[in-house]
Amino acid sequence: MGRKGYRTIRSRLRSITPSWLRHPLSNLIADRENAEKPLTDCSFPPPQKYDVVCFPIIDWDLRFQRPQHLLTQFALNGHRAFYLHTTFHQAGRDPLIRMIGPNLYRVRLPGPPEPDALYRKALNPSLDEAWLGALDALSRGAGIEAAVSLVEFPNWSGLADSCRRSRGWKIVYDCLDEHTGFSNISPGILAREVELIEGSDIVVATSRLLYEKVRSKARRALLLPNAADYDHFKDPGAARPLRGISRPIIGYFGAIAEWFDVELVATAARRRKDWQFVLIGSTHGADLSSVSRLRNVNLLGELPYAELPGYLHQFDAAIIPFRLTPLTAATNPVKFYEYLSAGKPVVSVRLPELEPFEDLYYPAGTGAEFVLQIEAALSERSPEKAEARREIARANTWRHRYEQLSDAIRSI
Repeated sequence: MGRKGYRTIRSRLRSITPSWLRHPLSNLIADRENAEKPLTDCSFPPPQKYDVVCFPIIDWDLRFQRPQHLLTQFALNGHRAFYLHTTFHQAGRDPLIRMIGPNLYRVRLPGPPEPDALYRKALNPSLDEAWLGALDALSRGAGIEAAVSLVEFPNWSGLADSCRRSRGWKIVYDCLDEHTGFSNISPGILAREVELIEGSDIVVATSRLLYEKVRSKARRALLLPNAADYDHFKDPGAARPLRGISRPIIGYFGAIAEWFDVELVATAARRRKDWQFVLIGSTHGADLSSVSRLRNVNLLGELPYAELPGYLHQFDAAIIPFRLTPLTAATNPVKFYEYLSAGKPVVSVRLPELEPFEDLYYPAGTGAEFVLQIEAALSERSPEKAEARREIARANTWRHRYEQLSDAIRSI
């Protein structure tokens, strides 16, 4: 199927009732029309438990991943959750607020207009002072008393430390990635991560490699792998967005960036022209020249989280074609648990975090091995294996991760 056919499919899909209307978290993640408001125009329910303020690595609306899942779980369990924006406004000194759902708010602080200001270099301390003033205003307006700062990017470390000193907010550093593996992270931000690891009340690591990196320096370390929203991915919903494409369909969703092994996919697509590869996700930072002209590689771009189950359930096999780098060696892939939720056979490169699941996926290395393992996955006819994959997903949900993290926070 060509690109025009997929544009038709995507248009048709958007005319169908979106799956988030059937999703149990719909009241938390569906409303993208809620406008930002000045703090003085907002009202907040009184706190019932400690509040959580997330200092994120990605914006709420970018891609629904670990940060959003954790904050959603806190909100569902009676905590008010405040998720900072990764870009800033220039309309005064107070924050702007957008209500995402019950107990859940996005907060935009005043700051520089550049869209990448948070990521370029270590921030000037004067910015931390301005942001602290904005968070003080938020604390007064929302009645924040006891709170936890959940820090997910090291450049927020100075602000989180100021909040602890001035307001008593405990610091939990959620160590998501091996930041040295990103090509655009400055030495100043890496230095801030060292300070954050040493100064946080708890350091949470998503992978065993990251846990080993932080545990000797942290006051307390917790291994908290990624997980899946099993209930979201277990069923396809009514939509069949890929029904016009020939089978078998080998699918992927997630970022298609510098760590995505485009050549691995290109090799498989050239060798097996009867297979259709469906790649869903932003392609920013990826060189797609080797696949862009292949008729059996379909690049659908970023799609809403709510739509992904409909695509996943039409995959005949799901893939994780990452390059083997320090970044991916420390990655505990969310998509793996999401793929398992649908019982799909998964073909992945040999990532350290997938070693405990060797009986549940098809490991591959070279292009030739990747093709052979996809063939094996496509020929699988075992309901027992599919159910074993679903069972692992049911045992690794974001509810489980919230409970582990909540228990750890209660101990500090």
